[in-house]
Amino acid sequence: VARLLRKKCCKVIDLKRFAISNGCVAGFDRRRSTKEIDVPMLNRKLKQHIGTRIENREPRIVVSNRDSRSHESRIPQSAIFIEGHLSHLLDFADIVVVLRCAPSVLAGRLRRKGWRRAKVAENVQAEALGIITFEAIELRKGGAKRGRAGRGRGLNTRSVFELDSTNAAAEALAENVLEIASGKNSGSRWRVGRISWLKDVTEHREILDLLME
Repeated sequence: VARLLRKKCCKVIDLKRFAISNGCVAGFDRRRSTKEIDVPMLNRKLKQHIGTRIENREPRIVVSNRDSRSHESRIPQSAIFIEGHLSHLLDFADIVVVLRCAPSVLAGRLRRKGWRRAKVAENVQAEALGIITFEAIELRKGGAKRGRAGRGRGLNTRSVFELDSTNAAAEALAENVLEIASGKNSGSRWRVGRISWLKDVTEHREILDLLME
């Protein structure tokens, strides 16, 4: 999806690459075989990288995850798309788009990538429970309570959206992201709460096993 947004001349920041190149790696989790990112530092350095435009509310910061020209024309040229699995934890994002996937399909994709069972289980559990969406909403709830709305519109729990990527083509997902970012129809079709994996989980025993690990 990020690659397609770049093709449409959108500015896209790869969050993982940015974190590594800007010294935001705090360590390495051997059990999970993954780098540990210092999220507060990442927030600070990314704000500095983007510059004072954030304070002036010039760009629209969209994190992830029809007539395309009509959507693109409604998006400010200064809009910035940030992609990465930690992007929902950025406290200055105007919009958060979470790409969801049925746990049974996600497990298959991760296995084909050669991921360890423990890491597959962790990701399937997070997807089944909607952890990413929950964290994005909680951050915005907390920000609003602490008065972090001084930047203008401020943090808004209604600025979190979900796209079902289970059977969707990347091109369609990219168009959906652009439509949400453009503000057209306020993205009502992708409001949080429309996606449930209960049926998928109960119909696949192997997913239940992963959830129990």
